[in-house]
Amino acid sequence: MNKMKINIDYDKRFDTLYVALGNKSNSYGDDSSDGIILMRDLITDAITGFTILSFFKKYHSNSLPKLPDSLGFSIEKDIIPKIKQ
Repeated sequence: MNKMKINIDYDKRFDTLYVALGNKSNSYGDDSSDGIILMRDLITDAITGFTILSFFKKYHSNSLPKLPDSLGFSIEKDIIPKIKQ
């Protein structure tokens, strides 16, 4: 099984987390009410990334949105260790 390339970027000034899963150049943002924006491929509708607004505020208050299980990774194990605060 090929490991998915994950690009993580955290904007400390705006407390926003950006995660790209492979190539998201042909994607659109699917906004939700819980402060997560899923990026989806225009043709296949597959998830190509996501953005979480007020990331650490939600993290510290245990109110982060649940990521789709199909992504195969977790915020705790795969993202938090890679973010420099």
